[in-house]
Amino acid sequence: MTRQWTDRLTRRAMTRFAVWATACGLGASLTLRPAATFAAEPETGSTTPAEAAAPPGAATATEVDPDDQLTRDAFDRALDRLRQGEPTAASGPLAEIAHRAVLAERRAAATALLAYARKLSAIAQAGGGGEVLHDLSDGRTEFIVTSTLGAFYSGVVLVDVLDIDDVRPVVGTLLVTTGVGLTGAILGSRELRLRAADGEAYSLGAVWGATTGILTALAVDTDTSEATQLTVLGGVAVGAFAGLSLSRHFQPTRGQVNAISSAMVVGFASAVLGSQVWQPEQGGSTALALMWLGGLQVGTFAGMTLAPDLDWSVSRSRLTLLSGGVGGLLGLGVAVLVTGSEGNGSTTGKIWAGSALAGLWGGLAAGVALTADMAPDAQHRAAPTQPSVMVLPMQVRDGGGLALQGWF
Repeated sequence: MTRQWTDRLTRRAMTRFAVWATACGLGASLTLRPAATFAAEPETGSTTPAEAAAPPGAATATEVDPDDQLTRDAFDRALDRLRQGEPTAASGPLAEIAHRAVLAERRAAATALLAYARKLSAIAQAGGGGEVLHDLSDGRTEFIVTSTLGAFYSGVVLVDVLDIDDVRPVVGTLLVTTGVGLTGAILGSRELRLRAADGEAYSLGAVWGATTGILTALAVDTDTSEATQLTVLGGVAVGAFAGLSLSRHFQPTRGQVNAISSAMVVGFASAVLGSQVWQPEQGGSTALALMWLGGLQVGTFAGMTLAPDLDWSVSRSRLTLLSGGVGGLLGLGVAVLVTGSEGNGSTTGKIWAGSALAGLWGGLAAGVALTADMAPDAQHRAAPTQPSVMVLPMQVRDGGGLALQGWF
């Protein structure tokens, strides 16, 4: 009896020791082996954890995408769609990633997110949460506002072209064109899935097109107001379409779009101030318009070239432009205080313009330096390095089990 009782205690102690040793070993491996995948090597013909997590009917993931950056970018875009309340649009890219991603972790994550997106889509189709998913986004609102203003201006151009003099037809034309533009923008943008950056790029393109049209009309010295109006309207249409198309293709952030806007303003302002310093004696208004037009285009092109490499937020872009404007005003103020209004008017004007131009660029440089520690745009921030564990089913030829993977 005593021997049986002793043997039972011995076996119990050994069992507890084995459990304790196993737990300690697992905890040590979790602590000392970050980003590891804890799964036994499957035998020939076995199923890996990522393959077991793939949706039914998925092909075995192979090195289909030699450049995994493409898959990573597609995954980021799908996450943006989910954050914007567009699960249906995110389902397609997630399904493709679940089939073709090179990294097993990304395939597993895409599979889980795909199931979540499909669940949200089903809820929306059933009527639950549909109002939230189809609510007006910032990008769509910007698109509607800009399109409505453009439609109103189209009415103004139409009145000028048709030489309408009576007040009633004038008001009627403006009401019709504005109403058509507003209705068309609301209905036409329902399926566009516009981001906030897309809407801002659309408005920026319209402003660029209008300014380009005005300067072009001044440079060629159009004889009639109708020709000028049509040139400006054509510039608005081309610029808005180009801005929206480029934004949807290259997927810039709001900060990058604002950086392009700032560069456009700085280029135009530099050309205006530079023309006052140079003051060309020949060409008159045509030469000035060409200089301003060139400055506008150079600034816009420089912004589009530099923007893809910037991680600036909207706040940093705006503060940098504000710093440049304040610097230009400071330079002008200092020049006025030093020179006063005495002396040759032309020489004084050149000094003022040159000082304002120097202050503009000095303010920009100061703004870039002073905002260097600001947080980048949300899309450029590094993902938090919090522990993440995923338990997946594992099937082998002689049985099955669970696999633990993730980073710790």
